[in-house]
Amino acid sequence: MSKDGLRKMRFDIKNPHGDAPHIHLEIFKNGKWKDAIPGTHRIYPK
Repeated sequence: MSKDGLRKMRFDIKNPHGDAPHIHLEIFKNGKWKDAIPGTHRIYPK
């Protein structure tokens, strides 16, 4: 979580709910968490 509380990175590594381990980059905009990179919901580490 960023200091200002408007950006966060979530890791789904240990429990990726049926998918490969991945991360989410999100921004808080208009009262909701949204993808920081439009069209990119999950980012898969290489």
